[in-house]
Amino acid sequence: MAHRLTPQYQGVIEKWKVNLIINRARMAGYRSHELEDILQDLVMVLLDYSYDPNHHTGAEERTVITTVIDYQLTKRKRAEKRYTGRIERYAPQVSQFSTEEVTDCLSTELAGIWNQLSSLERHVCLELAKGYTRAHIARNMGCGWHTVNQIVADLRSKFTAWDLDCEVLA
Repeated sequence: MAHRLTPQYQGVIEKWKVNLIINRARMAGYRSHELEDILQDLVMVLLDYSYDPNHHTGAEERTVITTVIDYQLTKRKRAEKRYTGRIERYAPQVSQFSTEEVTDCLSTELAGIWNQLSSLERHVCLELAKGYTRAHIARNMGCGWHTVNQIVADLRSKFTAWDLDCEVLA
């Protein structure tokens, strides 16, 4: 079954390879909303890959391409699992921050808002207030900078909804 994203790769990579990526990703348990990122990553991998029948002991191109795709999908699942494990492992450390640690920079009115933030959001707020970069915070938390960026975006949305102006999140 062709996917709606297939036409954007027309002329870049063969359609059967795009369909193979989609089918293998679905078989590996990926959902529809994840396919665009997977396609982007794996199309780049396949563009760098060149099939040589002599090197692959006579295996057909489809078999070799399927193996490459499956390897990349497995590698991606392992990375996601490691990332989730790090977040779970470091979440208890992050939860040690309390309202007392920030009372000197928060008014009583803001203390209620502080309590509405998750422990990860609190941690990122404190680190940003100390002047650390998002990359530095990500390294300290053992996660990717994308995660810190997402937390900052969530904080910005919450602060905007509460009519707060926070230059630290800019």
